[in-house]
Amino acid sequence: MQILEDYINIHSQIKQLEKKMNEIKLNVAVLVEQQNGYVKVGEFYFTVQTKQTFSYSKEVSALELQLKNRKKLEEIKGIAKVKGFSTYPVLKKEEKKEVSNAPIAVRAFEIEEDFPY
Repeated sequence: MQILEDYINIHSQIKQLEKKMNEIKLNVAVLVEQQNGYVKVGEFYFTVQTKQTFSYSKEVSALELQLKNRKKLEEIKGIAKVKGFSTYPVLKKEEKKEVSNAPIAVRAFEIEEDFPY
């Protein structure tokens, strides 16, 4: 179907462009910083932002895990209410699985009645 082929082509182009953009991103940031943090190009302008990331204490990490688990439990028990849905296509490249012609070894074990487990 043409619409699916179009989607695949657009997806591929986006991935290629994102890769190219990521390759030049650092150079763009350096250039903008060299121009006092502001460069205007036509109707667009560039600035540079810095984003901090944090590593939290064991206590906070434990609380985050506890909250995550509680949320999942409420979903399972039906306490949490669905507030919306998102429907979107998922595109994955088919993985070719190698089929082995090697024989499968099967071993039979007798388990004694008093086997401890």
